[in-house]
Amino acid sequence: MELESGIIQEEQVYGGQWIKLLYGTMLGRALSTLIAAPPFSRFYGWLQDRPRSKRKVKPFIAQFDIQMGDFLPEEGRGPDDPYSSFNAFFTRRVTDSARPFAEGKSFPAPCDARYFAYDSLDDDVSIPVKGSFFKASALLNHPEWNGVFDKGPGFIARLCPVDYHRFHFPDRGRVLDSW
Repeated sequence: MELESGIIQEEQVYGGQWIKLLYGTMLGRALSTLIAAPPFSRFYGWLQDRPRSKRKVKPFIAQFDIQMGDFLPEEGRGPDDPYSSFNAFFTRRVTDSARPFAEGKSFPAPCDARYFAYDSLDDDVSIPVKGSFFKASALLNHPEWNGVFDKGPGFIARLCPVDYHRFHFPDRGRVLDSW
């Protein structure tokens, strides 16, 4: 639902029929373990780095109505041929004016995404991730942090291929840990 208008819109999902197959059927779940494996991901990434893949860019922009005035061409390229590959488009740079940061006590979104917000996360809350549901402690899977975040607010940012795929750290955020 769009917050400003209150209008409910159905989301167009790139490769939606494949996602429904992979996460919505028994056969798909079995196949997804192969497709989500690092060798397949690396191969698919390699294909999207090839110059031939850039022919997918214009139809993708048209299908998903991406406002390209918000984005810059790949470094060293011009507006007539802005991206060398689909991956270059996928990781496109945003203009400074496209994502302004508000002053004061507001907290900007760290990325373009669809958000699920939670007032309080504890193990009574099930969090949806790619067709499965997890408890917060299972997602963190780190005893040191489970206590820190227990019963605190949280949000899940779900990026889609149409979204701007660069992260920014709001409020001078920094990585404290990773696993």
